[in-house]
Amino acid sequence: MQKASNEDKTRLIEYLGSDIDNCVYLYIDIKTCDICSENVTVWFDEKDGEIASVLMKYYDSFQVYTRDPAADITWMKALIDEYGVSMISGPKALIERLDEMCGEYEASYGAVFECPRERDAQGNKFVEMATADDTRELAELLCTDDEFAKNYKVDILAKQLADRIREKKGRSYIVRADGKIVASTSTFAETDDVAVVSGAIVDRAYRDTDYFTMIDDQMRVDMYRAGKRCFAFASKKRMITFMSLNNNKCADYGKLHRK
Repeated sequence: MQKASNEDKTRLIEYLGSDIDNCVYLYIDIKTCDICSENVTVWFDEKDGEIASVLMKYYDSFQVYTRDPAADITWMKALIDEYGVSMISGPKALIERLDEMCGEYEASYGAVFECPRERDAQGNKFVEMATADDTRELAELLCTDDEFAKNYKVDILAKQLADRIREKKGRSYIVRADGKIVASTSTFAETDDVAVVSGAIVDRAYRDTDYFTMIDDQMRVDMYRAGKRCFAFASKKRMITFMSLNNNKCADYGKLHRK
């Protein structure tokens, strides 16, 4: 195992890029981030001179990946013990292996969907692009969702959303009503060829409106025009909803949450 430098990025991107469905967040983050910065560190292991597995520390979480079901992952366990991060995410098969080694974490699983960009949708005048100044209010709305609240703290989420907007690594679509943000969806990671959509939410008091359709349509229009593949992650209980929107399941993922 060795710590990566920015000189290793081309090799890492090539390795991850051949299996984007199973590591889309990791692919985007390594492609767009300074991987030797304050909040980002990357390690990788090799076998026979080729990259065999990758781990990225991003703020207080780990992203992990390997395509080899028999890869040595003891080095990942050592880093988990050292840093004690709050969340670890990666392909389902790899998370299942780590789950057996990490008793202090609880596992959950879901699916990765690719969102068709060709959907017949029109832009909507009620949809706005959020600015960095909106991210605190947006984070508070997102954390009214139990799954989001389990994965994020409001302050950290607000900072991450603001950083993505300022650095043009993500965008948030919002609808306002009665002087506040009542609906949103975001690209939580984005590069020139790929985007991950997350954070689709409508305030409980406004769920009898068409606000979700408005922001979802606008996002799909923009991704289509930009020529980007667009992915989304769905927990088990939300898979039926994602499939009903004609999204295509392409992979399974897992997460470990510190108990």
